[in-house]
Amino acid sequence: MIEYIDELSKYLPLNCDYVEDDQADNENYTAYINYLRETCNENIGNQKYQFALLAFHMMFMSIVFRQFWCLKERDYEKVNVFVIGIIILRRYARLLICQF
Repeated sequence: MIEYIDELSKYLPLNCDYVEDDQADNENYTAYINYLRETCNENIGNQKYQFALLAFHMMFMSIVFRQFWCLKERDYEKVNVFVIGIIILRRYARLLICQF
C-alpha cells in the first residue's frame, strides 16, 4: 500500500492550496493530508492494515472532494451540467439493466 500512497502523492499538489483567500484553511488542509499520509505509513509499519486502508481512503476522498469543490466554485454551470449528465447516465444504465 505504501507504493499506492507514493503513486497518489505524485498527483497531489505540493502545498494543496486551492482557496486563494483563506490561508488558514489551506494550511489546515495540507496538515490534514500530511497527517493521513503519516498515519497510513505508520499503520502499515505496525501491520494494522485496516487502519491504514481507512487513512488511505480518507486521504484519497478528501482530495477528490476538495478538487470537485474548487471546480464547482470556479465554474458552477459546467459542473452542474456534468453532474446532471452523470445522473441521467445512471438512470439510463438502471433502465438497461432492468430490461435484461
